[in-house]
Amino acid sequence: MAIIECSECHGKVSDKATKCPHCGNPISGIMNIDNNEEKNIQEKNESDKYRKVESDNINDNNSINTDKDNRNKKSKMSVIRIGIIIAVILICIGSAGVYFGFFKGDNHIMQSVQNTTAEQIETLKSSKQEASTQQSTKADTNTYYTTEMVRCSSFNVTVKFAWTIKDSNWNTITVKCDCVIENITGKSIVFNASKNFALSNNGVGINASYNGYDGKTIDSNGKINTTLEFTYPSTANIDLSQMIMTADSKKISLNDKPQTAVEKKNFEGAYYRSGAKEVVIKLSDNTYQVITFYSFDGSVTYETVNLSLDNTFYLGKAQYIWYPDTYTIKSLSSDNIYTFVKK
Repeated sequence: MAIIECSECHGKVSDKATKCPHCGNPISGIMNIDNNEEKNIQEKNESDKYRKVESDNINDNNSINTDKDNRNKKSKMSVIRIGIIIAVILICIGSAGVYFGFFKGDNHIMQSVQNTTAEQIETLKSSKQEASTQQSTKADTNTYYTTEMVRCSSFNVTVKFAWTIKDSNWNTITVKCDCVIENITGKSIVFNASKNFALSNNGVGINASYNGYDGKTIDSNGKINTTLEFTYPSTANIDLSQMIMTADSKKISLNDKPQTAVEKKNFEGAYYRSGAKEVVIKLSDNTYQVITFYSFDGSVTYETVNLSLDNTFYLGKAQYIWYPDTYTIKSLSSDNIYTFVKK
């Protein structure tokens, strides 16, 4: 038990008493309050001490991390600076080596490179000139065939069909060329068959005979269909494969154009049978012109046919069928069993 002082009258009183014996002031409540206040003050002081210690630790850690980052950055910058310095030194050394190697000690290398380049340029020029000469020569000596359009200086010409006729009365052989001639000058021109067309028959040359269009004007971009004729003695060659027609210096063989296996599967082209020949020319989609030459009398017929989806067509009153895989045209009529075959 302890003696304490009353807060009211300041008299001496036991700390176990509930009230002051002098003034009646309560003693235990005051003590409890004081004790609680002291306890709260102690707890607050301890909490403040803990927070201060923790804050100090955090600040110390942050300071340590900051110092570490600064050291890392300085280390990286040092490495970069060293790398740049080394690169500059190597470039300087390399440049000096190139200078002294090429321009001082090895001038012959540069001269060799220059000589090689000059030689290559000259070789390239020569190759181009040679190729140009070969191309020009090939173009000048190129031979076209019937059914091919040939571009001349003043016109386009297509020989659709050619045949020969013997005239026993006049002892002559006439070579006929069925042609399409188109004016491409951009202005009107006067047609002259003998001036623009000639024929070499087995080496014997002759100009075209008078033509019904001679002296007539062909309008700009105009087109005519005409038959050019070349007359020889009866003893002359009659084999068309030996004949070359010249149109403004362009050579057109009267022989049939050689066809590849793929081209043979096309409907257009030349077909043969005993005593007759047919030439099929495409006019438009599924529409064709069929020219038939009969050797026994020298007659020629022209007909336009429409090829059906089943590859059948009518030539006159007779029906025919085309077999692309065998390159043949066969008659389907009972009274006409002719078969035409591509060569």
